[in-house]
Amino acid sequence: MGRRVLAAATALAVLLGAVLRVRQWAHGRAFWLDELLLQRAMSQQRITELLDPLGFAQSAPPGWLAVQHVVLRISGGDERAARALPLLCGIGAIVLTALLARTLLSGPAALAATALVAACPPLISYSAEFKQYSSDVFWVLLVVLLGVRVALRRGRPGRGRVALAVTGGVAVWFSHAGALVALGVFAALALVALARRDARELRAAVAGGVPAVAGLALEWAVLLRRTAADPVLQDYWAGAFPPDRLSWAAAADWAERRIASVRVTALALDHPGLLLVLLLAGLLVLGLTRPPGLALLLVPTAAVAGAGLAGAYPISGRLALFLVPLVAVAVAAVLDLPRLASRLPRPAARRAATAVATLLAAGAAAGVLVLIQPQVATDWQRIGHPEEKEETRTVLTALAARRGPRDLLLVDGHGARYAAAFYAPRVGAGPFEVLVPAPADRRCRQTSLGARLWAEQRYDQVWLFIVHTRPADEALYRAQLARFGPEAGRLEARDALLVRLDRSPAPVPPPLSADRRCLKAVDPANLA
Repeated sequence: MGRRVLAAATALAVLLGAVLRVRQWAHGRAFWLDELLLQRAMSQQRITELLDPLGFAQSAPPGWLAVQHVVLRISGGDERAARALPLLCGIGAIVLTALLARTLLSGPAALAATALVAACPPLISYSAEFKQYSSDVFWVLLVVLLGVRVALRRGRPGRGRVALAVTGGVAVWFSHAGALVALGVFAALALVALARRDARELRAAVAGGVPAVAGLALEWAVLLRRTAADPVLQDYWAGAFPPDRLSWAAAADWAERRIASVRVTALALDHPGLLLVLLLAGLLVLGLTRPPGLALLLVPTAAVAGAGLAGAYPISGRLALFLVPLVAVAVAAVLDLPRLASRLPRPAARRAATAVATLLAAGAAAGVLVLIQPQVATDWQRIGHPEEKEETRTVLTALAARRGPRDLLLVDGHGARYAAAFYAPRVGAGPFEVLVPAPADRRCRQTSLGARLWAEQRYDQVWLFIVHTRPADEALYRAQLARFGPEAGRLEARDALLVRLDRSPAPVPPPLSADRRCLKAVDPANLA
């Protein structure tokens, strides 16, 4: 393939990836629980309090939060506006992947790496989500790209080092993963300088890392240290950290589980054996063709792995999305086997090796197609049916058109509470009360919420709003509210449910249940 054809194909891959992300963003799906909690936490945080931990067990880099505070204030909490920055970072990540791949790889390999990133469903999904994960990918790629250009001495070295130092210092405030990777990039540059025995480059690498190190130290002292101590976050991410008593066996088990999490949730790639073969072969080829580039991929990854092993960064699923482009570049490098063979000094050996390498590269290309085919199929489906999560806005909008003056809306005290607080006023669904299970007491054993609502005769219908609910709590809600009356209808959307109960003409006997918790309906204004 000619250079112009490859350049055009790579540009097309970037364009298609951007279209997929814009399509998901334009769909404007409802905020799901994670987004709602971040929005709620930010609504209680002044822009002058960016160096204070967020509430509701949320965490995001201060720079990212500063931009989003401005966006939310201007847009009034519009979903698409809140996701505009993630969208821009998601599209920018494809462009940066293409630039990084073209710096390290040949045209066909760069095209493969770009296509892997452009088609990756998790990257598409998180480019249209009100969270900072696509920002992690963007800043990691930018720092790595600038580091690779410095290591390969592309452009003007002085300007490149300054740009890298500034970018590393800024990345600390916009991406937690970017901060760790920035440190790894400067460490890799120092190792490259040592390998070259270049004292000047070594001093430049050390000096360039000062802004990133200082920024991360300051952020840790005033913010991250307190965030890491949050008991809810510690409990949520406990599975992503190694055990306290670490042994070789425990470390190996932790690494195996982290790799599986990255492959399934972040990379979304099947065929782990094929992926491993392509990855190891690609790293070998990259090490032989671009040794500094290999260092700039492996050392930052090792820095993140070290932070995870030390319990400072949870390597799990969406928090490891930034690894997707780095893995894509490494996997695609195997297509450069002919490029490696062409470097042999003897013509006869070069011709024979090139022929064999071309066959191997063709097989590797087929392997890449096997890996990417399910992703392309998913992307094709999502063009017509974009991904949805917890479509609470849909069911609450439908409720607004059906709710009568003598209807009561009860919402689960976990996920549904935040969805109702955000969307009910926006769609005109009216006031609601929050269901709160409490330990059994004497009053709870004598009656139930459903029986009390029936006896008060204030309501003709009760609507039960369920989303992101614990199964045991949902069973309790249904059992106790059944004493008000039978289920008479429901409104459903993706992962969100509204159940309508009509008041029974006669008292309903209590159901048999081993759950003796007391269920209370509380005004949301009285909850923290």
